[in-house]
Amino acid sequence: TDQPTPKPTDEPTLQQTLPPTVPPTPFPTPNPTTPQPTKVPSPTQPAAGVPVASVIDQASTITSFGCNGVITGRIFDRTTEKYVCDRRGLLSEPTGIIVTPSHGQATVVKSLRLYTHNNCPKCDAVDYIVEGRVDPLSPWVFIAEGDFDWKDSALGRNDRGQAVSSTFELGDENLEFEEVPFSSNVQAFLEYRLLFPTTRQAGSDYLQFAELELPGWLLDMMPGQDPTSNPTDQPTPKSIDQPTPQVYVQSYSFELTVIVSLNASLTLPCIIISLL
Repeated sequence: TDQPTPKPTDEPTLQQTLPPTVPPTPFPTPNPTTPQPTKVPSPTQPAAGVPVASVIDQASTITSFGCNGVITGRIFDRTTEKYVCDRRGLLSEPTGIIVTPSHGQATVVKSLRLYTHNNCPKCDAVDYIVEGRVDPLSPWVFIAEGDFDWKDSALGRNDRGQAVSSTFELGDENLEFEEVPFSSNVQAFLEYRLLFPTTRQAGSDYLQFAELELPGWLLDMMPGQDPTSNPTDQPTPKSIDQPTPQVYVQSYSFELTVIVSLNASLTLPCIIISLL
């Protein structure tokens, strides 16, 4: 408008426009909404996934590196028979294993479990690096690294030959083992590389453990592949290199007069649509 704003007054507002803030309580919430992290793998299931005690099956292919030889290679046979890597003369080399599961399905690893062997605490691995890849030609992708909790205090020993009974959620509670969670990992891979840089006694000639598990999800699809919401039995049509033609719509309106009889007529609205 052309009129100026009325002059403001010096009088306070009669009523408050906003209610006062409710004072906070001095006590913590009895039931917090964000739970504390645990060592149990996250139960959240991805699309088309099945939880398994270990994504490594007994027929998996294993390749050891940083070893003169493997005295016994029973890493994932569901027993406490042990794996022994002879590192004599190779202590400066990285030590570990590459695992290719035989099922050929993509997997998402959620934790690492390592069961103690029977007789050499100084030969325990005390730290780890876990990596994955989608095929033998692809680069390794980092998943997790860190120290085992048993680094400063060795766990008890597992006698050889005991059966391992575990699930996705829990390791065998009748046996001695260490578990580290990868709860935030959502990457799917077909192969895994595990490195064990340090043993309890630095410079130990041997790396030993009884059983290794990678609890996780067994997927029905390949890494990087999104599931189709409504799959069909027909293959996807072949793509073409030509761009999709653009369609422009233009309309015209006018009135159409229809002669009903010699003495009368009817006028109707009409629209013509033109595709350019």
